[in-house]
Amino acid sequence: MNKALFMTGAAGYALGFATYVIAYVSANWGEADYIIYKTGEGISRGAMWPYLVLEWFLNGTPLM
Repeated sequence: MNKALFMTGAAGYALGFATYVIAYVSANWGEADYIIYKTGEGISRGAMWPYLVLEWFLNGTPLM
């Protein structure tokens, strides 16, 4: 695999991960303790964001 293609894929995954976590936490805004809990939950769901987008396209499953 080309090094530039690999780096582009890694950067795209990292940006998608960060965007998903920020969107998930901001959609579930609350008190400080609740935000910390939702950040952890957003990180675990953000790690599989390509699969969530695929499910959204194929089955209409909500992303959040």
